[in-house]
Amino acid sequence: MEIKYIIIDKSYLFGVNMYYQQKNSVGKYFFEIIRYKDFYFEQHLHRHYELIYVREGATDVKIGNDWEKVSEGECAFIPSNTLHSYKTDETSIVDVCVFSADFIPVFFNEIRQKRPNKCKFTCSKHVLDYAKNELFNVNKKHDVFALKSVLYALAGEILKCIKFTKSLEKTDVLFDKLLEYVSVNFKEDISLDTASKELGYEKHYLSRCFHQVIPMNFSKYINTLRVDFASELLQNTDMSITEIALESGFQSIRNFNRVFCEVTGKTPREFSSITTL
Repeated sequence: MEIKYIIIDKSYLFGVNMYYQQKNSVGKYFFEIIRYKDFYFEQHLHRHYELIYVREGATDVKIGNDWEKVSEGECAFIPSNTLHSYKTDETSIVDVCVFSADFIPVFFNEIRQKRPNKCKFTCSKHVLDYAKNELFNVNKKHDVFALKSVLYALAGEILKCIKFTKSLEKTDVLFDKLLEYVSVNFKEDISLDTASKELGYEKHYLSRCFHQVIPMNFSKYINTLRVDFASELLQNTDMSITEIALESGFQSIRNFNRVFCEVTGKTPREFSSITTL
């Protein structure tokens, strides 16, 4: 289980502008907490759930095409594989918790293949105090059972405030399958042709399903996953840039440098020199 508590000022300086976050989509009992100052994050999605708690100020959350303002003392919940982004107009301090569904499987089964009517929710004082002590606590050593308990308490508050309705769109289910396939195989030579054969759907139907959620060329989307994976290796390993390029699915260092700069606005070498404050 991975637990992080990081203070990041002006988070957009360290973020990669991309849609699918590989790191926040794999692993059992994955748990991560990051504290952001003046929270800003481009549109993205991932398989794991996301909870935010606004400690100070306010932040705007975009789900699909809808914006909601989440103010001090309020929370927001982002379901699996939901396109979302954040911005702060003035100032904010926000705790962001990303966790895998296996912490709260009963809740996962309750909302599976359902869509929420909003993302913002409030907690009773008792539950909020409990969450601030057990979850959003930089000095506390977290363990699986304590996390299960507090996450189920928060899940109860979510179900009181947010209405989930069954999705009637077959494309929602297919989109989840497509993301799963891509997340596993993005380092291979894949395309809409290979995906359609693997999933058993016609290529043009698969393409339409994809573009309903992600307004991006499929091959460019694959490259954003590769860059996301490469950025993690650049920041957290001693591998050479050439080794990282090949490990991330790029066939040449030249192509890797070009695509990485297109996605992040920085060369791999420039990106790896950034340190988290």
